[in-house]
Amino acid sequence: MNLNESRQLVRDARRTSRKMGGTFYTEVIDPNTGERTIKPRWHHGIPATFGVATTENAIATMFAAGSTYLLYKAADLNAKSKIGNKKDNATQKKNAMIAGFFGVAGFATLLPWRIKVN
Repeated sequence: MNLNESRQLVRDARRTSRKMGGTFYTEVIDPNTGERTIKPRWHHGIPATFGVATTENAIATMFAAGSTYLLYKAADLNAKSKIGNKKDNATQKKNAMIAGFFGVAGFATLLPWRIKVN
């Protein structure tokens, strides 16, 4: 395998990992052939298939479920903050902002990103 073919394989692997979620990876060069390969260290993203139950897939699914719940709770608290006394409304509005922030942050971790670890 020549250098151009190995670079194409690396690009394809990166493109695939971007579609599925965030990946910590290292590039490994085989000393005998000089072939570059990507060795994933940790993947965090919504699983493409649910055929294999792994810890990574379970954590990603829990992040998605938790983020969905937090966004629902933020919308619910925001609606409640418009009814009642001012002190309770201020607390509910603050809690809605916090829940919304963490809900969006949870979904942001599931977006396609990659970090090269050496």
